[in-house]
Amino acid sequence: MDRRKKLEDYLEEYRKKRGEEKRERLKEQENQMFSAMEGGFKLLIEKHGRKQREEGENRVNYVFLCRLLSSSYTDSREIVLGMSDSFLYLDEGKSLVFWSLPVLYEGIEEDMAQVRKLLQKSFIRLEEFELFYIKKKLLDDNWEQFQDSVSFLAGQAAGVLEHSGILLEDEVIFLYGNYMDDMKIAGTLRRKKDGEEADYVPYGR
Repeated sequence: MDRRKKLEDYLEEYRKKRGEEKRERLKEQENQMFSAMEGGFKLLIEKHGRKQREEGENRVNYVFLCRLLSSSYTDSREIVLGMSDSFLYLDEGKSLVFWSLPVLYEGIEEDMAQVRKLLQKSFIRLEEFELFYIKKKLLDDNWEQFQDSVSFLAGQAAGVLEHSGILLEDEVIFLYGNYMDDMKIAGTLRRKKDGEEADYVPYGR
């Protein structure tokens, strides 16, 4: 067995407990997270609105919040905020901004120091590439726990989008996941007729 897998298995209980604690902290900080996100989202709206004025139409059909798969390797810690017309996977109707969320990575170095102590009890001579592998796993855990807060963030963003003045489709679908990979639905902004305010409906409701 690859020793990295042995290290990963050894830390299973630690990661489970850490994950529960991280999830709770993120849930408690959802309002702060949206405050940090709001500026980037308004910039995205402005950017896409300019595209609509210059190129015509490009009504918003999708809004997405994605992790860059390369961020764990480059330590860039960037998240993509984007919106597009109905052709989600084509660049022409898409607008993007890059954003970071410090709370998502808060305490990672302290966690790695704890991991090193735990591993040194049973493993001799830890290699840097092994520790890098474990750090990536912890960052993956953080992203997994963060996803429990995405529906709340999408709901807040939907309120901003509805009153932004840019052109929207009757349904705007909010997505999250790995960038241009298998994304999941967080919820949908459904516009009503007769000038009534739109409703944001979390996925599954």
